[in-house]
Amino acid sequence: MRMLLKFILAVWLVTPGIASADAFDDIQQRQELIIGVSVFAPWTYANRENELAGHEIDIGNKIAEDLGVSARFELYNFEEIFDALAGGEIDMIAAGVAMTPERARRFHFSIPYLSTGVNIATGPAFEGSPAGVADFNSPDITIAVVEDTLAANVAARMLGDASISRFATASGAEGAVLTGRAQAYVASVPETRIFALRHGGRISLPLDEPLVSGVAGFVVRNEEDRLLHFLNSWVHMRDADGFLADRHRHYFDTLDWAVDMVQQ
Repeated sequence: MRMLLKFILAVWLVTPGIASADAFDDIQQRQELIIGVSVFAPWTYANRENELAGHEIDIGNKIAEDLGVSARFELYNFEEIFDALAGGEIDMIAAGVAMTPERARRFHFSIPYLSTGVNIATGPAFEGSPAGVADFNSPDITIAVVEDTLAANVAARMLGDASISRFATASGAEGAVLTGRAQAYVASVPETRIFALRHGGRISLPLDEPLVSGVAGFVVRNEEDRLLHFLNSWVHMRDADGFLADRHRHYFDTLDWAVDMVQQ
């Protein structure tokens, strides 16, 4: 597998007709891949050594290793991370970014490396047993979301009659639900599931099906074709050898990782 990666890199580096000065060249010259991440456990979180850990950290480190460089992670609030990429502060985004037409107009997405979607989690302040989505679309319901995310857009579109409270971070939105300032949290399917696992009987997942289903990809600037091609090949190879499935099981099917997480 490593020989195949080296061969692909060698072919790209000598292929004529490709611009010679781009992020891919910069990464090789500086021997460092700069990856933008955002705190959404278990994608990215701080561990007890005050270091970044999580699904995206494991993934980013493996991508950098396969590129033959080191990884440097830059932390942003989610709404800031796209401007950081556009401004050249980072080489790519690895933050479980759901593909949307609006984002695809601004940036290149890799092929999907993660299935995602949007769901509802309810907290202690929610009363009753909802029969469906319509039960949440009421002015009497306050729904917490993380601003500038797919979940926030879905909540605004599907639950427009509810009161939407927007937060900069997932911990802020979750805290609003746990303390009763919001009755429900609209977020990604994995995040709502883990939220419920972490808080036992206090958090529930009342719907049989998610609000929407989707996929997530790595994000690069539109002109970075060589980096995009590498990421696409990387997803294929690490899907085939089981690396992606192993990391998915660890972070999204268990709470084993949570023992090392600093509670926000």
